[in-house]
Amino acid sequence: MMPLRRKNVPSSTKKSKEKQPPRLSVIIPAHNESAAIGRTVEKVRSAARDPVEIVLVDGGSTDATIEVARPSVDVVLRAAGGRGQALVAGADAATGDYLLFLHADTLVPPDFDVALCHALEDPKTLLCAFTLRFDDSDNDDILLDLVASAANFRARFLHLPFGDQGLALTRTSLEALGGVRPIPILEDVDLVLRARKHARKTRQRVALLAPQVRTSPRRYLHSGLLKANVLNALLLLWWQLGATPEAIFATYYGAAAAAPPGAAGEKTK
Repeated sequence: MMPLRRKNVPSSTKKSKEKQPPRLSVIIPAHNESAAIGRTVEKVRSAARDPVEIVLVDGGSTDATIEVARPSVDVVLRAAGGRGQALVAGADAATGDYLLFLHADTLVPPDFDVALCHALEDPKTLLCAFTLRFDDSDNDDILLDLVASAANFRARFLHLPFGDQGLALTRTSLEALGGVRPIPILEDVDLVLRARKHARKTRQRVALLAPQVRTSPRRYLHSGLLKANVLNALLLLWWQLGATPEAIFATYYGAAAAAPPGAAGEKTK
């Protein structure tokens, strides 16, 4: 049997095949998330229509977080210093033109990559996030639905989504904002506030997308809905009044806690 010969392909056709849509990198900070991380990264893989890069940034886990996630991710980093430092390390290591910062207990919707890329292709969109829904597998509570509704109201009308909704922007936009600040807490709020301020100057927007992420309500269930919401509001107010992220971190995680020291990311894969 004679081997098949490859037909000559016009140069214009070659170029069109070589041209690929912007690649999306999903950056997931994690600390002792062995129970949740496997489901999260598997959902990213199965829900994406096109190939995406997954960057896991471990903040010093003492459980099997890295071992559980490693088979399904492209890059594993170690970065001490809190979630802000983890996001800095992840963004630096990522190769995508588009970046999605995703919590380790947040599940993305089907075709999430298409929705993000479509939104960010609009030059008027500086940053976008998904509509929030709490994961029904953890608890079915009407009060949680109210908390999610309030978060979506804040994101839509105050243009202030939080990290549990997934935060996405282009690398160019992140650089224009000065990057993620390597702070131990409220790094998501800090980024979105700077994005909102920048968007007002450039006539862009912080957009809320219709597809829903499903985030675990565990921190609300652990602390109690009322206590968690009041504490969050007070800490945000304290920060607006000039408190340092380190002081807020110590208050949030206990009076004996101290902000973890910053450290450069260590690439392990």
